[in-house]
Amino acid sequence: MTVTIDQYLDLMRAALSGRLTLKEFAGKYMMTFSDDETMRGDETYQILNGVFLDSDEYVPRSDPRYEELKAKFPEFTIDDQEFLSRIADALNRLSNLRPDAE
Repeated sequence: MTVTIDQYLDLMRAALSGRLTLKEFAGKYMMTFSDDETMRGDETYQILNGVFLDSDEYVPRSDPRYEELKAKFPEFTIDDQEFLSRIADALNRLSNLRPDAE
């Protein structure tokens, strides 16, 4: 399946605006990225892949297992604020690569 950069940007904006919960975003993003067969430049791919990995590492603070997972896998567990920050950074970086994307 072909996925446009604008589709990724729309997902990120939806998460940052609260139109999608972070859990919804993580699920949709991981599915979209996994199904995407589009060839991308290295920098774009690295940004998109980073959000995919962040989506996999995201654990809501409200999850009863959060503290246990954070203690056991501190480098592979990110909370709501960190996830939002990383999504915003990726959105900014992708937008800077494509000035027309905003």
